[in-house]
Amino acid sequence: MSESSKVRCLNCLERFQIQLNVKEAMCPRCKIKYRISWPWPGQPKVRGLAK
Repeated sequence: MSESSKVRCLNCLERFQIQLNVKEAMCPRCKIKYRISWPWPGQPKVRGLAK
């Protein structure tokens, strides 16, 4: 099983899991897609809306 981390949706504030080292993720609740960066291993950060 792959490792995962959690990020918070900037729209609905729901925390959701993402797979390690992904570049984009979608909130399962409101279906908004975000760009993800990894400033430190295992610590994701939402950078903004995906194109």
